[in-house]
Formats: sequence, structure tokens, C-alpha cells
Amino acid sequence: IFEYDEYFSDNLYRILGLKKGEQALIDLEMNDSYGKIPKSLRKSIVFPKNKFIWDNNNQAYISKGDIWVSNINDIEVNALVKGYIVIEKGRNSDMLTVYLRTDYNYDEYYFQYKNGVMRAWSTNNEFMLEIEKKSDKKRRLEAKKGLKAYRYMRAEDDAVEKFLKIADKKYK
Repeated sequence: IFEYDEYFSDNLYRILGLKKGEQALIDLEMNDSYGKIPKSLRKSIVFPKNKFIWDNNNQAYISKGDIWVSNINDIEVNALVKGYIVIEKGRNSDMLTVYLRTDYNYDEYYFQYKNGVMRAWSTNNEFMLEIEKKSDKKRRLEAKKGLKAYRYMRAEDDAVEKFLKIADKKYK
């Protein structure tokens, strides 16, 4: 059950504007679906309503526990999953780490982005095969229109285990 509360609606209005946001909210409240996901929400993954806490000791924003996933690109997900979203402030570069664990099949998904490189790993074999079957050239996007160059690759098999060991200590 998703609560389309003030926090959620404020985020929706911020992205879509008041008129389109109100219409999207009506669709969600009546149908628990957008019908068609608005273009400005069609992103790699959308976390519409997660509370981040600033951890001054670790110079990081942390959201842990229930993570709300609205959609992945143009596919509505509307799922609450367990996990972490950590945005760490670095000296030379910031780092984003996302760890998600689904209740369905207990699949795990791990993403870590730093310096234009996204590393990904999952217990979902189909997800991993999609990454592995692409050539290195097809896993790159060149810089354009103010966006940095970007590439993605498979993370090491023990990346999740290492991350969780550190995160469970640092972000209790």
C-alpha cells in the first residue's frame, strides 16, 4: 500500500509541474498507476519518496530500510524493497551506492556510481546476462549536452558482501 502523501505529491509537482502533477496524482490515487508514465519520470530508476538522513561522521546522505521504487524507465514497479541508498561526499568525487533486496525471490541488486562508471551486480541471472552480453563499446555513452561521459560494467562478485559489511557498521 503506497501513501501518496504531501511529501510524495510535493516531489511529483516539483518534477511535473502543478497541473501535470495533479493529474498524475489523481491517476495514482484512483488506479494505483500512472496509466502512461510521464516523460519526465522515465528515468533509469525512480525513487519517489525516500527520506535521507545526513551522517556528518561519514559525510553521507543515507536512506535505509524501506526503499520505494516507482518505475524503471517506462515500466511501473511501485514496490517497497529493503536496502540502502548512500550518497557519499568524497574529496575528489562523490559516490552513489544503491543496494536493493526484493521480497519476491529475494533478489539483490547493487549499483555503485563514481567518476562516470556504474558498477552493477545482482543475484538475478537474466539481469547479469544483459550486462555481460553487451560489448564494452555498447556499454558507453559519450558526453553531450552538458552530460558527462558514462559507462557501466559488472561489479565484482563480492562487492555486495563488502558493501553490506561496511554499511551495517557505518550506518546503523
